[in-house]
Amino acid sequence: MSKSLPEELSVEILARLSMKNLARFRCVCKTWRDIINHRGFAKRYRDISPAKFVSFYDKGFYLLDVEGKNPGITTPPKLDFPLDQSMIDESTCVLHCDGTLCVTLKHHTLMIWNPSSKHFKVLPNPGIFKHPRFRL
Repeated sequence: MSKSLPEELSVEILARLSMKNLARFRCVCKTWRDIINHRGFAKRYRDISPAKFVSFYDKGFYLLDVEGKNPGITTPPKLDFPLDQSMIDESTCVLHCDGTLCVTLKHHTLMIWNPSSKHFKVLPNPGIFKHPRFRL
């Protein structure tokens, strides 16, 4: 940011942006990228952002505002899924921790995904699935 704007104020301004804008604004300059990527920024962002819930329906991932602070929004924003939609099936499960998602995919694989930074990694089958031969 500019020298006339303290970093603390920059953090407060950036922390009020949407995840989509944060992903875009990481590319503006190195200073903004470093602020947004800092672990302390993620904590501040969670502290002031309304509670969100990621929902999987209609073959997509949507960000829902569970506190109802934006009653004028009737269509929740859809997250840009980084893989081909064919990797998702009806039994997809989404777990989260600090804005990072763990998504189950077809063929018993997992994906670790941060929608705000758009980083993801597909992990091989961890070997913790129920084999069809071993039904109870």
